[in-house]
Amino acid sequence: MSTAKEFGTTWWGHRWTRALESLHTRYPNPRLPHGRTLARKGAVEQLDVSPGEITALVAEHRVVLRLPIYDESGWAVVSRALAGQVRHAAALLAGRLPEDVDETLSATGYSLFPGRGELTATCTCRGRHEPCAHAAALHYALADAFDEDPFLLTTLRGQDKKALLANVSSALAGAAPTAPALTPAPLDIDPTALHTAIRNAAAHARHLRHSL
Repeated sequence: MSTAKEFGTTWWGHRWTRALESLHTRYPNPRLPHGRTLARKGAVEQLDVSPGEITALVAEHRVVLRLPIYDESGWAVVSRALAGQVRHAAALLAGRLPEDVDETLSATGYSLFPGRGELTATCTCRGRHEPCAHAAALHYALADAFDEDPFLLTTLRGQDKKALLANVSSALAGAAPTAPALTPAPLDIDPTALHTAIRNAAAHARHLRHSL
């Protein structure tokens, strides 16, 4: 039986690796397996996620991945869309990022995951092809990072967990959301707790704004 480490054991991590492999189908295949091997050997170090940029040291090469961030107006659209879905708002106020959040955002034209042409990579190995094996290794290591904290995806797009929750709370406390409505899935939360969270949204938003 194979004991090779797998990447992306949660929905978020799996979705990231799937995006990587689908975006780079036009590239020669050997670089992705080489990248997986490097990641499995622990070659990815000093991994850091910040708005629009991911950096790491991979086998003594500095790798930088870049993804466009959303501006304030874009995040306002995203926040209204999330607040407009009751189950999403409840999950976010409880500190969880719903797995199907990207399906909701697709109706607004936004996505937490990279689209074709959005994600770029540079590496000090100066390889002729993108991604090089070092960048591929960082991609796979990121899947593990997203397994641990899916809010790193929102950070990468320009808004960390604290700011996102503040904006969603503000959207709940303000006018009715204008984002396109989607058919909600069955609720898996306690309705009483949800109503309490929504009634307290305004106070929650004020508290988060003061603490930012």
